[in-house]
Amino acid sequence: PPDPASRTSYEAGDIAQCDLWFPPIQLPVGFGQQRRATQLPVLTMVTGYSRWLSGQLIPTRAAPDLFAGWWQVISRLGAVPRTLVWDGEGAIGRWRHGKTELTGECQAFRGTLGAKVVVLKPREPEHKGIIERAHDYLERSFLPGRTFTGPEDFNAQLQAWLEMVNQRIRRALGCAPTDRIVADRAAMLTLPPV
Repeated sequence: PPDPASRTSYEAGDIAQCDLWFPPIQLPVGFGQQRRATQLPVLTMVTGYSRWLSGQLIPTRAAPDLFAGWWQVISRLGAVPRTLVWDGEGAIGRWRHGKTELTGECQAFRGTLGAKVVVLKPREPEHKGIIERAHDYLERSFLPGRTFTGPEDFNAQLQAWLEMVNQRIRRALGCAPTDRIVADRAAMLTLPPV
């Protein structure tokens, strides 16, 4: 039977949805080389309670680049959401035999953070609708009219845009993410010392 439709509410500090966004652009990476959208992952994260949007262009989907980028996003947030939700990204893990099966690298990273990582069942994108809508918003609002000289320029422009966009009122919240982020961070886990 079809899934019932409803709006989910989130507790402060509880959850963040994570994913990779592949912007439909060509980006110069030096020495006359360009990278296509499928080669340019942007690690994105949205907290459930405050809808705080974060992102970081990373070099590849490989585990070292993904976890380095994920750490940058989390450390910029200043705290660790208690549950981090992913779909079946190869470096993170997969859904198998009715449960989440994380990679060794993800288990180590999760252990350092002290957070729970959940991998969603395949073909159920409605369970991470916040991050999917954020990707659509990035494509419609961040990309149009912009040019980038390279990965550093892309990340600099993205961070400036995110700072501005997190101050905009969200209809679903009735306020801006900046109005809720203090309470959200206060309920999250503290950043690990290492």
